[in-house]
Amino acid sequence: IGLQILGDAYDEETILRVAYAYEQATDWHLRRPQL
Repeated sequence: IGLQILGDAYDEETILRVAYAYEQATDWHLRRPQL
């Protein structure tokens, strides 16, 4: 499972804002697989 965020050329600011908003709205970045 993955997520790809695309944007216009040279518009990294928007892409990073979207990624940050997603990270704040979910807990996916905190999940770790059980070993």
